[in-house]
Parts: sequence; C-alpha cells; structure tokens
Amino acid sequence: MSTDTQDLLLALCDISGYTRFMLAHGEALRHAFVVVTQLMEAMVREVRPPLEVAKLEGDAVFLYALQRDAPAARARLAAEMIQQLDNLFAAFNARRTELIEANICPCGGCRNADQLCLKIVVHSGAALFHRVGKFEELAGPDVILAHRLLKNSLPQSEYVLLTEAARRELGGERLPRETEAEEVYEEFGTVRVFACEPPLGSDAAMPAVAPGTYASFSARAKDTLIKIVQSRLMQVGLKRRPAFRHLPPVAEASPSG
Repeated sequence: MSTDTQDLLLALCDISGYTRFMLAHGEALRHAFVVVTQLMEAMVREVRPPLEVAKLEGDAVFLYALQRDAPAARARLAAEMIQQLDNLFAAFNARRTELIEANICPCGGCRNADQLCLKIVVHSGAALFHRVGKFEELAGPDVILAHRLLKNSLPQSEYVLLTEAARRELGGERLPRETEAEEVYEEFGTVRVFACEPPLGSDAAMPAVAPGTYASFSARAKDTLIKIVQSRLMQVGLKRRPAFRHLPPVAEASPSG
C-alpha cells in the first residue's frame, strides 16, 4: 500500500435539510429517498475531470481534484473548479425544480422537495489514497476536517464554504458575496472559513440553466399527466380505448389456380 500523500482540492456536496426531510416523511420514506437519489444523480452526472467522485456518503457526494505543482496548472484547476461548483448548483436546482413541477404524488416526500438545498464545503490539503477491498479511500487530517466542516454554525442552507487554504487556491478576493467566519472543533481548534453565495463565477442569479429547461420539462410533465388520466378513464370504462393499429395489413390471398 502506498504511503505517499497527494495535494488535492476536496469538495463535499451535501444536501441541506436531508435528515429533517427524511424524518418528517417517514410514512413516505421510499418516495423521499427517490427524491434525494434523483438530486444526487443529477450532481454526479455533472462531474467532469479534473474533478472526480471519491464516494457517495448518504446525502453527500465526496469529490476531489489533484493539484499540480506548476502555477499555471493550479490556476487552470482553480478556474475549472469554480465552473464545476457553479454547474453542480445549477444541476441540483434544475433537477429539484423538475421534480416539483412534474409531481403528481400527494405524499409529503414528493410535495416537499423544495425543502432541500445544496451546500458545498471546499478544502485544499493533502490525502493518502489507499485501497480497502475493491474501494479506493482517501484518508488524512484534511479529509477529516472537510467532513467536520459540514457541521458548522452558518444559518444559511445554500452556500459554498471555503477554508482559508481553499480560498487561497481558488483566487481569494475574486470570489463574490463572501462572508468570513470562524468554526471551532476540538481536534482542529479555530478554523477560519469563508461562506460564499453561489454562483462563484459571476453575479448572475441562480440557477444557471439552459433557457427553456423548465418550460420544456413542464410540457413533458403535463403530457405525462394527461396520459395517466386518460389511461385511468379507459380502465373504468369512461373512455373508449383506441383501435389497435400496429399490425401490418393482411395480404390478400392469391387466387387459387
């Protein structure tokens, strides 16, 4: 097993309100879990190199990106990281809106998807890669610190929380709507952090999604709902089933000789 550590950026994408959401909708646990799974899948699909998925951790996606020594490479990684963080928020918010607009289920889990938000903790440090069975794990104090920071004193439910080291790597003063704070942990003492309101790359309002995304999904959802209602009406005999027309026409029999 390798004992070498590698410099990297760590990012933990955590769904705010997950525990409260799951406990509040225990009677519809399967539906609530489906909602959370859909949001996590939307984020995972958005991940691109140099960012990699380390693992899924309940309601969080653990990501990392290896850092290079060359200043130009680190600057390029910072720009790519900022863009991907914004993309993750956009993908999460777009999928949440789709789930809300398309919902036809009356259960609490489906009706209250709007209670879920995204927070991302970013830290720059070092980690040891080691294999446990068929899984590759990241270990070290910086990995622990990143996870500790998920439990913080910030009142907001949607933000990017940067450690001082991560802020330095991502460009410092270039980040918008930034609030400085301090978190205290028994193992690490006082940790200086910076909470930023997304998006990081511009002052545009979130979510940054393609024009027409919501409208087109609403149209598809409406069409699906109409089909469900029509199917139910046919089941109870209030609507005639359409004639089956998918078989090829029967060829005329050739006259016997």
